Amino acid sequence: KLARRQTWDGANWLNKTQYISEYDANSNELLYLVQTWDGFGWENDFQYVSEYDNNNNEIMQLWQDWVGASWVNTFLYSLEYDANNNLIDAITQEWGASVWVNYKKQAHEYDINGNRILLIGRNWDGQNWVNANQQVSEYDDNNNEILLLLKHWSGTDWIAGSHYVREYNASNNLTSVLYQTWDGFDWKNNGFNSYGYDANNNQVSVLVQNWNSNNWANTVRIFYYYQLVSGVHNSVSTVDDYAIFPNPNNGNFTISLNQNDEQQGLLNIYNSAGKLVYSKQVRYSDGIISVQNADLSKGTYFLQIITKDQQTFQMLFVAD
Repeated sequence: KLARRQTWDGANWLNKTQYISEYDANSNELLYLVQTWDGFGWENDFQYVSEYDNNNNEIMQLWQDWVGASWVNTFLYSLEYDANNNLIDAITQEWGASVWVNYKKQAHEYDINGNRILLIGRNWDGQNWVNANQQVSEYDDNNNEILLLLKHWSGTDWIAGSHYVREYNASNNLTSVLYQTWDGFDWKNNGFNSYGYDANNNQVSVLVQNWNSNNWANTVRIFYYYQLVSGVHNSVSTVDDYAIFPNPNNGNFTISLNQNDEQQGLLNIYNSAGKLVYSKQVRYSDGIISVQNADLSKGTYFLQIITKDQQTFQMLFVAD
């Protein structure tokens, strides 16, 4: 499978990046290779190589960067699953010149419906795994996540930091996301997104609001329009596979990923002219992605997350 990105310079389409995937007989992705155009030919950038168990669960993923003329190890992900094929442990190791060194570890717990209710992240301090962050989720009777609570480890206890409160309509469409932060005494409003749908459950609008100390202030409203197409090259989604808060922001923001699997991909940010201004490798299992010091000036941007299954877009607004 080959996907190629080009940009228009006013007269011609110019090669930028291409993505090459290889699969086994069960359609599991064995290789994901990213190459960039240097003006004359395609140059390797990075790749990851995966292995799977007999249930088609990914049990190993090796990330490598192209340096000079050879592949150099960067990260190794080792994954373990329960009898229901739910991910229960994920260990990340960094390459230390000659050996793999522990870096991060995640432990997952699930309810009887297979919904992840707890994720505990730990860091390696050189000798032991030390608590770092925690995500606690609650679900409604339709298995929709209605609360995501984020905590950090103080050294002696788990301390609440922020949470996302989600509401859904009768068709299980996400209708609102409330983002609040904990100040040590109470939950403080921060951001609020509301979503509208048509009779066919297509998302037709997004209203973004920020809290201005006294009430919710409108900041951005987006409308979506649909038309029939004769074919689809790959899946593109604008529905909330992730939430951005705050939005608008000052160039520093967090992304809450709503999927619980081990998908990996690329986070790209494009300016209004279509120029790529920021890129980062991400994993959905991380839950929360922090973007800091991205050097984004005031304006409108398009935030894209590319995985092997789909491309997901949202609009990002930088106010100052």
